[in-house]
Amino acid sequence: MASISLQPGGSGLDPVDVHYEIDRRDLSDRVYQVLRTEILSGKLAPGQRLSLEEFAQHFKVSITPVRDALRQLAADGLVELQSRRGAFVTQPTWAVVEEVYQVREILECAAVDYVIQRGGDALRELERLVEEIVGTTVGEVHSDYLAYIRLDQRFHQCLIDCVGNKKLSEIYTGLRSHTLVTLALYSSADQRASDTLSEHEEILAALRNGDVARAQAALRTHLRNAKAEIARKVAAGFLSTIGFQTETIE
Repeated sequence: MASISLQPGGSGLDPVDVHYEIDRRDLSDRVYQVLRTEILSGKLAPGQRLSLEEFAQHFKVSITPVRDALRQLAADGLVELQSRRGAFVTQPTWAVVEEVYQVREILECAAVDYVIQRGGDALRELERLVEEIVGTTVGEVHSDYLAYIRLDQRFHQCLIDCVGNKKLSEIYTGLRSHTLVTLALYSSADQRASDTLSEHEEILAALRNGDVARAQAALRTHLRNAKAEIARKVAAGFLSTIGFQTETIE
């Protein structure tokens, strides 16, 4: 095991010392996990350039595993690879967020019939995820916000996976990744945790009762509330102070 010190630079933030143990048996995946955590925690800011050489030096590895990790992060939508310029942490625009939520609403509402048809295992998995979300909820915040983001992502991905269409699931995974950075940007502020939990429970209750219209309405409410909360944060100027692009908001 090798100890490394990761000190992101170029974001306008104070340098942060982060110490990790890297398992050399699977360097690319370990580097990926560290960088993903740094992006979602906000320590690597939206728009920040990610230098292969600097990270290779910090991780005490060759450039190859760092390059592989950045490609995987790009596939997740967390990093943008720009020809002749390098890699940058994804910097979402409001236009992209709005489009993604619109497409998510269409796809998730269409998946409701399939979830109800599947019943059994699908509903038990959704119930398990909601129980885990309950475990992260403390008033209006989450005890572990990154854990909540992962659970929320898996809940909604589960809805789409019930369709049984591999290509659709892959497309949806790509869509979801576009909002991950945005969700992480306001993790230290009011996270609307109790309302979010209630919305997930309402979706689950409707699915359990086989009520298509109610489940679709609950999904629309949940997704539109999430989008409205992002808009409120942007309008208040909170996100713009740490790199969120606001110029496209009308």
